[in-house]
Amino acid sequence: TFWGCSGLKSVTIPESVTSIGASAFRKCSGLKSVTIPASVTSIEACAFIYCTGLTSVTIPARVTSIGAWAFYGCTSLISVISLAENPPYHYGDDSVFLDYSAMLFVPRGCKKAYQGADEWGRFSTIYESGFDGTGWVTVQPNDTSMGRVTGGGEYEIDEEITLEAVPNNGYHFVKWDDENTDNPRTLTVIADITLTAIFEKDANPTANENSEADNFRVYVQDHTIYLSEDRGSVQVYNVAGQCVYNGHATAIPVQLGGVYILVANDKRIKVLVK
Repeated sequence: TFWGCSGLKSVTIPESVTSIGASAFRKCSGLKSVTIPASVTSIEACAFIYCTGLTSVTIPARVTSIGAWAFYGCTSLISVISLAENPPYHYGDDSVFLDYSAMLFVPRGCKKAYQGADEWGRFSTIYESGFDGTGWVTVQPNDTSMGRVTGGGEYEIDEEITLEAVPNNGYHFVKWDDENTDNPRTLTVIADITLTAIFEKDANPTANENSEADNFRVYVQDHTIYLSEDRGSVQVYNVAGQCVYNGHATAIPVQLGGVYILVANDKRIKVLVK
């Protein structure tokens, strides 16, 4: 229908359409947005193949089947939103997509079904969403005896929130289960998400000094200086008086062994890195 219309930038398909035919928008490289109506039940083979400008696509809830190569070569895709509670059936011997690095958004409670579906399970990131403009952020510790996490709840999509992992005495925060190490952590809500804070037991702070006035402690493990709690701005100096770190963190990696002075607010603590 529009095969090779490289100048086509956007299209709105009317509600009377129930199927998008094979190669309908093939090689429409200038197409950046497409509105597929709720009436569509099938997207046929190569329907949007090589639409290299397409950044996002929403698959309506009634779609039950998608043909091979339907979105193959759509190299700019950032997000694929499927409103169908049951993963649309993929027919044909070849893939629907070229790669699966785009974020896939599916209805709440349907992530497991999509992960188990042949074509859809290839996406590296799958998020659940209620598609109601809000997202649930669920946060939890790997062990409740080691610490707690604050900041979870229901938020507006695109809202920026702060999560914080708070270790109990004798433990320290290591990372989040998605490998992010920021703490506190700023997160923009894009869908439902569950994050786990990983805590570990403190190593013995041998040869390192602790604050006697409170429970604030500093210790070293694997060439990283850990603070038992957030003290705001922190500086670390080597024995030559050079500042090797100046920032806001509770885990500070250092490359070289030796004696360091950590300054946190009014505290000056000597730290030995072996």
